[in-house]
Amino acid sequence: MAGSGKPQRNVDKAPRSEAKPENTVFVGNLSWEVTNDVMADMLTDVVGANSFVSIRVAFDKVTKKPRGFAHVEFVDLQTAERAIRELNSLEVMGRALRADKAGSATRATEEL
Repeated sequence: MAGSGKPQRNVDKAPRSEAKPENTVFVGNLSWEVTNDVMADMLTDVVGANSFVSIRVAFDKVTKKPRGFAHVEFVDLQTAERAIRELNSLEVMGRALRADKAGSATRATEEL
């Protein structure tokens, strides 16, 4: 977002092998219009600039359309836990977000 006066953020895809699972948060129930830039702006507003390392909005491999969820790696465990508290039920683009630790057994059970 050049020229917006906001700090530059890394919103590129981070290889999963480099991401720290304990610092990674699953964010679900996203509108299909949500992009990495929208996520970055929202996260900056909610948990602060420089609080996250990477954002990976999931896209369908065939249709190339967003799948309605993302994974966000935060700088540390405390920030990830704060993000979960702040993001859960936050309304973005008319949808209440769901946030949990990535790979959480609770989230996987709820989605079955």
